[in-house]
Amino acid sequence: MSTLKEKYRPRSLADVVGQPLVRQLQNLARNPKSCCVLLEGATGTGKSTCAQALANDLGCVEGWQESVYTLCAADLDAETARHYFGPASPFRFCAPGKGYHVLILEELEYMNKTVQVILKDALERLLAKYRVIVFATSNDSSALPKPVLHRFGLKFAMSAGQSFADSVNGWLATVWEHEVGKDVPMPVGYQQFGWESEEFSARLALDRLEKCVIRYKEQRN
Repeated sequence: MSTLKEKYRPRSLADVVGQPLVRQLQNLARNPKSCCVLLEGATGTGKSTCAQALANDLGCVEGWQESVYTLCAADLDAETARHYFGPASPFRFCAPGKGYHVLILEELEYMNKTVQVILKDALERLLAKYRVIVFATSNDSSALPKPVLHRFGLKFAMSAGQSFADSVNGWLATVWEHEVGKDVPMPVGYQQFGWESEEFSARLALDRLEKCVIRYKEQRN
């Protein structure tokens, strides 16, 4: 059984709520160009979701030998980075004119210094040779060296505040209706499901809503 996060994760940029940057990403999807995009923000604000949604809107297919590749920067050491970005790379980038590829680098702030140098040079080669859009996600990019940050010509800060919470809470009501029925009242206090201190997480809100859905269905049975 899939979780609510998996079931309701936006598949297209048109389905992403609460993030103003979506319009700019939709422009990029309509008029793609080789570039590097940095998405920075708290957990659960939609960084990875936006990157994957744009790839879907471009018609890319997930997989090492397809056209969407996802790597966690924390898992990269010098050897693996050279393997991924060197001549024997498992990425099957196409020649110009064959459509776009999307490379998603998760948690960029955890990349070690040696890998940062390898990545900086690799991005320069990729953008010069292929039609590729590179997304990097980061909770906090302040520790990254300037040569790496300069590779990312597009930088977006993801909202984690009240406006984002309001948008997600409206969407949560729709999820609840789909799961339990439109005549069942929303759980008391659901507006606070995604809050942790000053930041709101859609992922956390869905986790807590899911527990209410399970509890409701168990009571009915």
